[in-house]
Amino acid sequence: MDQVDSTEYYFLRFAEKLKRDTAFIWSDLGFVAALLHKDQEALSYFNKAVSIDPEFPGTYLNLGDYQFEKGRLEEAEEVYLKYLQLVPDRNTVHYNLAAVLALKGELEKALDRLEIAIDKGFDKEEKLKKDDHFKSLRQLPRFQELLQRIARE
Repeated sequence: MDQVDSTEYYFLRFAEKLKRDTAFIWSDLGFVAALLHKDQEALSYFNKAVSIDPEFPGTYLNLGDYQFEKGRLEEAEEVYLKYLQLVPDRNTVHYNLAAVLALKGELEKALDRLEIAIDKGFDKEEKLKKDDHFKSLRQLPRFQELLQRIARE
């Protein structure tokens, strides 16, 4: 992490040498630029990745996480949903989408998405208990039921 600047540099040099563009390089560059707080570059790299291969799921995961981190909840939701169209069984993305929905105040939808995450294998009870994104859900009976379900499984 202390050499992220050089990572970006070498990724760019590597991308120049490729015989054809690949989405994963540009998606990873977006991730690195986001770590460096280079917002315009990050979005530019993510957009390039999507233009090269709109079916590469890694771009949507990285972009969704970026938008979520920036507090752009509508954008994060849209991108996570696109990811889930491509990779419907990734429990952590269902979990992240539940967090987005909880922050947007869409509590029932958030609970539905948490349930899907658990159905798909999410089993981190302590993480769910402590995650501040779910403050609005903690006192709801259904949330408590989901916690109990994780504990039982």
